[in-house]
Amino acid sequence: QWIIWRAISMRSSDLHVEKFYNMARFRARDDGELVTIYSCSEEYLQRYVAMFKNYCGMGQQRQDTQDGRFSIRLGQRRLDVRVAAIPCRREQQKLVMRFLDKQDGIKKLSELNLSPRQASIIRDVTHRDQGLCLVTGPTGSGKTTTLYAFINSINTDNINIQTIEDPIEYEI
Repeated sequence: QWIIWRAISMRSSDLHVEKFYNMARFRARDDGELVTIYSCSEEYLQRYVAMFKNYCGMGQQRQDTQDGRFSIRLGQRRLDVRVAAIPCRREQQKLVMRFLDKQDGIKKLSELNLSPRQASIIRDVTHRDQGLCLVTGPTGSGKTTTLYAFINSINTDNINIQTIEDPIEYEI
């Protein structure tokens, strides 16, 4: 729990739990860079992996790719943690935990600090009756925040919006 608290208090977007040589290491993504926040003997790795997988209700199979999620409360903040378990060599696994702060909520386009030109382009794109808009960038760069702001800006009773998401981040 201390490791999760540390990663969240650093405002990290995700936490990686993995074997590195003869140790277990925990790296948090801070401003796009992975930073080691804790290391211990590799003999503890399977215990940590099992504990995090139990939080999500995942099975303990080691050679299956699995996805799960759990919620955590830190003071007044409630965060959803999305967990991916990825098999590695020699019965090892790597976990990647993605943090989603539900209290940040869905932002408005005006809250995205867009330049007037960017805001104009987005208004034009979101008011077309068809087309495709790609939002790309590294982990933690704001892709999900941007896309939900797009949806929120056009969400009215007179139009039908369908999204294809895996996993669904927010429910509107």
